[in-house]
Amino acid sequence: MSNQTQTTRVASQGEREIVTERVFDAPREKVFQAFTDPKLIPQWWGPRGVTTTVEKMDVRVGGDWRFTCDGPDGATAFRGTYREMRRSSW
Repeated sequence: MSNQTQTTRVASQGEREIVTERVFDAPREKVFQAFTDPKLIPQWWGPRGVTTTVEKMDVRVGGDWRFTCDGPDGATAFRGTYREMRRSSW
């Protein structure tokens, strides 16, 4: 997944929802796996020099996720709920 295109779009769609879209020059299955396999998240989530820990990752519609990132400036937590999972029509 190192051949990522330069296209990135972030749009606010509601009071507490952000949609992020990125285009990668990689097989779709590999990108899907990078976002849904808790063993892979720490390999790419967050900037270099930060350690990411997957505290919770229930990969299903309605499932919750929580990651923490520890770095030189302290710790930050991210959380969310999976609202849609699409693997078909590839």
